Amino acid sequence: MATQSESGTDLAKDASAKQAKQSSKKAKQAGPPTLESSQTAAAEESQHDGDESRSGRRFLLTNAAPSWLVSLVLHTILLMVLGLMVLPMEPEQTNVLTVDNEDNNMEEIFEQPLDEPDIEPLDVSEVQMDVVPQVITETETKEVEPIDVADDVEAPPAQISLEEFADKAAPKSDLLSNTSNVSGSGFEGRGELARGQMVAKFGGSKGSEAAVAMALQWLAEHQNPNGSWSFDHTLGRCQGRCGDKGMANAVNGATAMALLPFLGAGQTHKEGKYKKNVQAGLYFLMSNMKANGALNDAGGNMYSHGLCAITLCEAFAMTQDKGLRLPAQASLNYIVYAQDPVGGGWRYKAKQPGDTSVVGWQLMALKSGHLAYLQVPPGTIKGSYRFLDSVQSDSGAAYGYTTP
Repeated sequence: MATQSESGTDLAKDASAKQAKQSSKKAKQAGPPTLESSQTAAAEESQHDGDESRSGRRFLLTNAAPSWLVSLVLHTILLMVLGLMVLPMEPEQTNVLTVDNEDNNMEEIFEQPLDEPDIEPLDVSEVQMDVVPQVITETETKEVEPIDVADDVEAPPAQISLEEFADKAAPKSDLLSNTSNVSGSGFEGRGELARGQMVAKFGGSKGSEAAVAMALQWLAEHQNPNGSWSFDHTLGRCQGRCGDKGMANAVNGATAMALLPFLGAGQTHKEGKYKKNVQAGLYFLMSNMKANGALNDAGGNMYSHGLCAITLCEAFAMTQDKGLRLPAQASLNYIVYAQDPVGGGWRYKAKQPGDTSVVGWQLMALKSGHLAYLQVPPGTIKGSYRFLDSVQSDSGAAYGYTTP
């Protein structure tokens, strides 16, 4: 590197000597120097020296300077430019709450607890309210859902007070109404006192009462030893005296149909002349009930179940016997299950599209359960409306079997 620098200096000196000789030669040719020419020559010489100095520096920077130095300078300048281009960013502030709660002493954390608000009690005696009576239209009325009564609470009677004109205006079969001075709630009209009053008032006689007594006696004589009845009268105690040979495989339905007249006459398993017959028949039905509450049999299918459900619900409603409550409710639950989910009806088998005959028996059972304050889903009743609407004609003046 020293040799290269010395050679560069020698070359610069030789170039300066040559220029000096040329200038001296030009001066001799021009003649003796004047003041003006001297000044011009001095200026040119000074400019020449400056140019010579600058060219020498350029030579040193471009040729004589080592390559690593040039690279160092360029990279230093580049780094400085990049450093200026990067703007400083303020760090995002994050609030961090640190609680030293080793002893779980919340009073030390909240040194000043909140005071209770000082609220003056409102004097309701000074508040005046204008009560505006609300008129409820027919479209605003709602259905009354069934009431679930606890086991140890008796269902209260639902009575409707009517005036003397009830003899002509009220349906005589409405046991939920008060008819003149004779009252009945639910099945209370079947009681001995109320029934005697109603028989005397609405056309009964000693002859009609004698006919009822003979019919009940006939049913009692045809009861089987296990408490059941059968539509086949050639079996059992008849010993061939009765010639009617009905369905022998519909025992549940026959038993329920035989028990209903006893209940209608006020005879239960707790009181009455035939309480042992009624108790044996109810026991037979409950012992034949399936786990899902079904009482349908091979011959009577859903007809039999509807009859059995009516019987169990009426017996429970008349006696409030806790032993009958669960079987009666289970029979209603099966009716709810067996309803056609599409058409809303009932027929011979569960979920089958309905017919009006079977639907009638199931609705009577649901009504008996409702009067006994058992659970009857409103949706099941609405489904039956859907079926009945599907088979009606002439705006409800006539109803068909499975079609209008």
